Amino acid sequence: MPTSRRIVLVIASRYENSITCYAYLEDVKSNDPRFVFENSRWFTRGWTLQELLAPPDVLFFDHDWTEIGTRASFGGIIEFMTGIPMQVLKKKTSWREYCVAQRMS
Repeated sequence: MPTSRRIVLVIASRYENSITCYAYLEDVKSNDPRFVFENSRWFTRGWTLQELLAPPDVLFFDHDWTEIGTRASFGGIIEFMTGIPMQVLKKKTSWREYCVAQRMS
């Protein structure tokens, strides 16, 4: 198995074995009237998908480490932005139940 694939699998398994992922959105200031969760750079990072889907719960924090929401509370926005079905975000269906074409779209 190539080294990069092995690294991805190890990191994904660590997220799956965690209880909660704490997502720090350093570029989001919740007291700013221009606060727009979906514009955060966090969504452009390489590990975002594993952090978003693997753990049972995801908590989002703003620039000041104030909790601004959860994967569940932002579910509609995340589904719209990423195309990940709400059933997967709510952990009612595994992403593994979707065919490769659906997962890649």
